[in-house]
Amino acid sequence: MDPLLELNPLKPEEMLEAYKMIVGSYTPFDEQSLSLMAQLSRGIFRRFMRYIRLTVADMLLKGKGIVSVDDVKTIINDDVLMKDAELEFMEMFRNEAHKQQATKTLSFLREQKEANQKTIAEALGFAEAAVSRLVNTLEDHGYVRRHRGEHGEWLVSAD
Repeated sequence: MDPLLELNPLKPEEMLEAYKMIVGSYTPFDEQSLSLMAQLSRGIFRRFMRYIRLTVADMLLKGKGIVSVDDVKTIINDDVLMKDAELEFMEMFRNEAHKQQATKTLSFLREQKEANQKTIAEALGFAEAAVSRLVNTLEDHGYVRRHRGEHGEWLVSAD
């Protein structure tokens, strides 16, 4: 037997199920906010638990009773995501600006669900050719998926 066992990333639904088994409910989250954290953690359970700790700490500090999707978006922002993805992106992008562009692109796609490359470029203020190269790299590493739209354009969605 191989001494190294590689664990595949968990699906967001599996993370929600694990959380519910441990805690007994989604409290102090609603299902949407917990699901968003599972998506943002990209299948890494340790990261998922860190995001839970960050949001609960903020909730307690503010005296709130529940963590909403807006709270998650505020706390688990692009800076947090960029820091967490730094090791992953280090292999993919040599340039710091490209790492930031990748983080912003993924955040945009989480909000939009799907967009063509031109829309991404216009919304984020990037050159369309740069978005094309960025999306190619992100697709090669499983961060996004592309398919042809009705008019032949590439539609991109976050994985």
